[in-house]
Amino acid sequence: MLQLLHKGFRLSFLMSRPQDMPGDQHTLLVSVLLAILSYALTGGYFIGLGRAIPLALLDVGLVALIASLALKMVTKPERFNQVMISYAMASVYLNLASVVLMSQSTAAAEIGAGEDPVAAMAGFVYLVWSLSVVGHIIRHAFDTTFTVSIAAAFAFFMLSVSVSGFFFPSLVV
Repeated sequence: MLQLLHKGFRLSFLMSRPQDMPGDQHTLLVSVLLAILSYALTGGYFIGLGRAIPLALLDVGLVALIASLALKMVTKPERFNQVMISYAMASVYLNLASVVLMSQSTAAAEIGAGEDPVAAMAGFVYLVWSLSVVGHIIRHAFDTTFTVSIAAAFAFFMLSVSVSGFFFPSLVV
């Protein structure tokens, strides 16, 4: 378990590749459960567990569906487990980082300070970091350039926001 957390940490900071992750079913199950738990805890802090858990399941399910279909289209379905493990473990660390960033922004709003420019910049850095990590996973999974993978990560982000907004319209700002 510690080795999985370490590998996920390294991947989250672009210090390793998805191919470095294990690809077995047990690790896939553990990593997906950790990702859902981190989504639920993070989301539960801000929107309540009742909405956070279905949103977490939707997000992880959407990633699994798109990854499975895309890898089959390029005849690389054997990479699915490593892609999902990589995404799930990176999500754990990204979700933990989002709690810190969002709580700072929420604290500024609660004291009437309005939009905190430092929090806004941190949110932008977080978005770039998230897209870079997903792009890194896509680049290695599909053997493509980093530019193409970042564009695909951004397209996936927009699709994810749209689907989440369809099922949870009150969460879309």
